[in-house]
Amino acid sequence: EKQCVSLAREGKFKEAAAAAQAGITAYPQSTLARNCIMQAYVRLQYPSDSILRVAQEIIAVYPRFRPALQLAARAYKEKN
Repeated sequence: EKQCVSLAREGKFKEAAAAAQAGITAYPQSTLARNCIMQAYVRLQYPSDSILRVAQEIIAVYPRFRPALQLAARAYKEKN
């Protein structure tokens, strides 16, 4: 997660998402790594389905994680 955040600050969002994915492999329940991926996807303007998938993974682990809830709501709104 730390490496993801560091890379995201540098504007390297694809690399940030890859670093976070490695964190998820090591820690499968990591909401922080998933959040970093989700934020990188937003910055890369990925489709709402991709963002929603990650948001749902976070919500499954931690149902009150506000950033995931907000981005999930936005994705559902975009999908009508």
